[in-house]
Parts: sequence; C-alpha cells; structure tokens
Amino acid sequence: MMRRLGWSAAARGLGRGRAVSSVAVPVQQRHPSAPPRVSTPTRGGEGWAFASAPTPPCARQERRWLNVFHRAAAYATDSEVRRISDRILETMREEASALREHAMTRGIAQDIQGGYETLGEWVGSWLASQLAAHEAEEAMMRETITPVLGEPRVMKGVCADLAKAWVSDPAMETLLQAACFFKGFHATTTHRVAHALWNGGGASNRAAALLLQSRSSRSFGVDIHPAAVLGNGVYFDHATGVVIGATAHVGDNVYMLHGVTLGATGRPTEPGAKRHPTVLRNASLGAGCTILGDVEIGAGATVGAAAVVSRDVPTNGTVVGVNKLLTRTRHVDDNYTDDFTWMYYHSTRHLEGRSENMGWGGMGI
Repeated sequence: MMRRLGWSAAARGLGRGRAVSSVAVPVQQRHPSAPPRVSTPTRGGEGWAFASAPTPPCARQERRWLNVFHRAAAYATDSEVRRISDRILETMREEASALREHAMTRGIAQDIQGGYETLGEWVGSWLASQLAAHEAEEAMMRETITPVLGEPRVMKGVCADLAKAWVSDPAMETLLQAACFFKGFHATTTHRVAHALWNGGGASNRAAALLLQSRSSRSFGVDIHPAAVLGNGVYFDHATGVVIGATAHVGDNVYMLHGVTLGATGRPTEPGAKRHPTVLRNASLGAGCTILGDVEIGAGATVGAAAVVSRDVPTNGTVVGVNKLLTRTRHVDDNYTDDFTWMYYHSTRHLEGRSENMGWGGMGI
C-alpha cells in the first residue's frame, strides 16, 4: 500500500547530510541482475586489493578488481591511482585485439595498442579527436587535455567513472566500449579537464574551460558548467540532454540517466550564491527528472523518471512526480516489480483506479 508523505515530516530537523527517522524509506533489496556487492577493502602492507591482484580474464564475473576499486576510489593514494590506470590501459589493449577483425575498428585497435605510455595520454588524444573542429584545434586540445589528465586527482575521477560504468551498466561488455563509444564517459572526462582549468583561474584558463564546455555540448549533447563539482564515479547512462549548473555539487558514485537537469529556479540571487542542487553519494536520478534550486538529494536517494523536485529529499528517500515523497510497504504485488521500478508500478495501479472511477477505462486511457 502506498501513501503520500507530507513534506513537513521531511523538513523537521532535516539538516544537510542528516537522515530523518520520521520518514519511512524504501526497503533496500538487491535485484537479481545487480552486480555483487564488494566491501570497501582495508589498507594493508601491500596497498589496496585492486592494486596488487593479478590480472584476471576478461569475463565480467571475474573482473572483481573493478568492483573493488569502485568501492575504494575515494581512498586511493596517488600511486594506487597510477597503478589502477595502468591496469585499465593494459586491459583495454587486450580488448582491442578483437577490433582488428573489422575494417571500421582496426584503426582504434592500432591506436590504443600504439605508443601511449599512460591512460591519460590515450584518453586525451581520443577526446581531442572527438571535440575538435579541425586538425589544428585537435593538436591544441590534446596539448591541453593530456597534462590535466596526468594529475592524480583528475585521473582518479576518470578511473572511478569507468569502474562505475562497469558495475552499473549490464550492456557494457568491455572497458574499451565505454572509453571509445559512451558519450557519458566522454562528457564527464571533458568536464573534469574543464573544471581543473576553471579552478586554475585567469581569463585564458576560464575561456579554455568554457570552450571545452561548448564543444562537449555540441559533440555529446551534455552541458555542464566548468564550475560544477563532480565526485568520483559519476556515470551518465545514455547522457543526452544532461544539464548541470555552475553551483551544483554531485557526490561520489552517482548514477543518472539522460535528460537530467540540475538547475536553478530563475529567482534573483546574490552573486556567488549557491543556486543549484547538491546530490549526495550513491544517489540515482531517473531519466528526464528536473531538480531545481539549492536543494539536497540525500545519500542513496532515488529520483524517479520525469520527477520535478524543488525540496530536499531525505537519505535513501524516493521521490516521483512533483515533490511526491514515497514509502514502500512490501506485499504480494512486489512479485511483479523490482527494487528500481516499484514506485512506477504502484503509481500506475493508482492511476488505473482513478481512470475507472472517472469512466476512462472504456477509452483505453
């Protein structure tokens, strides 16, 4: 049985980053198709588990080192980031061998198996080829992007984004697929470079950051202001139409689908005031949802597809429609749903009841 919760319950005592005991939250269950959970490793004399484990075969179920890094990315040291990035590059080179069989992809295989010494060098070259309008601009972009990707704090985010894509997207068969063809990864990586340039200050750096934003919007259909902050392990699935404003903050391990907007309300604000949302770690944002203003989406929260949100969402909360906070009560109907779509099934049942009462059933509505 579903019921609508008043926002007053969510507002009482709801500080930034603080859970509210008075608001019921969805029962956390694992879907059968979801990847296995891997607990965050503890640091030992040999470093993190992902850094010292032998290279496994390419089968998804055996690539647990990516799952481990996905959980531990925030704690990785600079040397560990370099080791995991080298391992990702080595894996993609192995995957590229299969691409030599087709004339359209043979050049990609030859390129990545060429003379690049680091993952940052190859990603920088590939991004420049996707973003530039002509060859001269491609060379300048490559010279700008590659050194930034060489910074450990930036490369940590890039590697974590690939790991997040791997554990989140069953359609992803290889790491090379995401690195070459997933524009969500291209958009987040371009933004990480633009953000570093923006924070470098100066008119020329900020103009270069805005140029990268413009090129990313044109090439990938994703518009992220260079000042926006993205955590480690952010994945835009399909990505088209994602818009993120200048003062938005997105935490670690966040999954969002296409058409998501993290925008402002349009009301006049003081210069420098925060006017865009904060999305905390482990949140999921459904396709086409719009989140407006300086609101906070709590850790582990879910925003349903096409939802409009202008109020804080509590930790592990679920919101659909227009600011409609839901709670889940398990019953027999849950046999027909999973942990990612239950709110839509029950909302549909509610609407079916309304259509029958209003005489819409015979019209097929």
